[in-house]
Amino acid sequence: MPSPDLAFPPDLPSIARAFLTPARAAPDEGARRLLAAGERLDLSFTSRGRGVAAWAWGAAGPTVLLVHGWSSAAWQLGAFVEPLVRHGFRVAAFDAPAHGASPGTTTSAVEMSEVVLAAGRLLGPLHAAIGHSAGAAAIARAATRGLVAGRLVLVSPWTRARSWVERYAAGLALPRVTAARLVAAVEAEAGAPLASVDVAALAPDLAAPTLVVHDADDALVALDDVRAAAARLPRGALVETRGLGHARVLRAREVVEAVVQFVGRPSETAACREEEMR
Repeated sequence: MPSPDLAFPPDLPSIARAFLTPARAAPDEGARRLLAAGERLDLSFTSRGRGVAAWAWGAAGPTVLLVHGWSSAAWQLGAFVEPLVRHGFRVAAFDAPAHGASPGTTTSAVEMSEVVLAAGRLLGPLHAAIGHSAGAAAIARAATRGLVAGRLVLVSPWTRARSWVERYAAGLALPRVTAARLVAAVEAEAGAPLASVDVAALAPDLAAPTLVVHDADDALVALDDVRAAAARLPRGALVETRGLGHARVLRAREVVEAVVQFVGRPSETAACREEEMR
């Protein structure tokens, strides 16, 4: 993070790039075993032509795509892999650009959504897509831009995307007018408005059945904001938990069971599509 003792006027493009620079999460032993058990895929997904590390588990069948959050990696959603494979799905996940084993220094939820779109084209049609935090926002954006997925699961989804930049600016003690300019600089770096990755703004355009999961004790995303976003979904449901926070929610048994139940079985894929076409 840049020093708060910045000379003014600050170098806003550099600060924007710092904001868009995730930390790289190191896998623990369990995560390494999970990745070793998967089929390694190296795919060039994004508009920048960058290679993206990806993995798949399970035999050929309807695919469920997992999308991790900011400063994390594919293994973050590892608790969903075994039960989904056991139900007969092929499960795929990737390390977003500048995350995990994928190259790069900066990225954005906008670029992550491009990866989701490309993954859907190469690995789909998808039975479902499951995303956490920024990954949930990436899925939501992709779903409004042509992603074919029968069902969506958004865990701890980003809402009020502009506020993330404003909080970062506040941490640097930037004046309010400068914070507004930083929002514009971040949007210029990302190549799209922040509203395009705001689940609350995207919710009315998500046509697929969508499950939202959020914990009341999430310190990063307010429950009221997620409730408001979920209420705007045409075909949405909200599961609320307590005591799990922003990340542990992904490992909680009750959450995994609720998500797997919502995703359903491979045999339901054709029936779901026929129903949605009526």
